[in-house]
Amino acid sequence: MSCAAQTNLCICQGANLQQKFRWLIDDVPVDISGYTARSMFRDTADSATVALSLTSAAGTISLGGVSGTVILSASAASTSAITAGRYVFDIELINASGYVRRLVEGTATFTREVTR
Repeated sequence: MSCAAQTNLCICQGANLQQKFRWLIDDVPVDISGYTARSMFRDTADSATVALSLTSAAGTISLGGVSGTVILSASAASTSAITAGRYVFDIELINASGYVRRLVEGTATFTREVTR
């Protein structure tokens, strides 16, 4: 089992978020049919406060089945509500048996909206 992929995101406060990831093993997409997904953004990994929560159940994470794609989505109103700054995040995939796989982790910088 390998560790989660590391990535850094730059997210524009007050703009729609749509970020696509793809789970590949040896350049072959992993079939994530039947999986659910969740993602949280926090000030620090230990913070009790969640700045942004996305889930497949809420429709803010879309899963692409055999293509292995995971798309995070948030409305402009949702990103406007987040204080500009640096956060940590991860994306977890959960299969039908309840096995949790952390696919991606890293930092997300929310840049300050000027036009509002």
